[in-house]
Amino acid sequence: MTFRFLLRAIVLTCLTVAGWLYIVRQEVHWTEGGEPMAGCEVAEVMDVRTVRLSCGEDERVARLAGLEVPDMAEPGCEVERAHGALGRDRLRVLLEEDDVEVFRVGDPAEDGAVPVRMTMADEDLAGRLVREGLAAEAGTGAAVNWCDRLGALVE
Repeated sequence: MTFRFLLRAIVLTCLTVAGWLYIVRQEVHWTEGGEPMAGCEVAEVMDVRTVRLSCGEDERVARLAGLEVPDMAEPGCEVERAHGALGRDRLRVLLEEDDVEVFRVGDPAEDGAVPVRMTMADEDLAGRLVREGLAAEAGTGAAVNWCDRLGALVE
């Protein structure tokens, strides 16, 4: 009887700790939002992570923060270009499905692009693109070699 009680106590403690860790992790994710860019709408999808925002009378280029994406302008292989086009088209479809919230998450890059986080129905679009294999998380080491990742022969 003591062993059973001890086993139940350990299992309950583990479940409680796991639950709290999950809640803390989700709260950190939710609070990473940055500054809301109220009144901004996506006017054009340029590539997998780059969009043109229309903010009233002002237009600006914005990039989804934290992503590595296939290079469509100077790809290492045709498969990389095609995968980039697929990601761009998928982002267009996602943005048409629901209202998008845009959050500024840093200072503009050298080219003037504003780093942003975009969400739809509390889902992070960058995370969705990563889960769907159309982008990779940035900052995980060396740049992604999309030709190798996609199993393409380099021309």
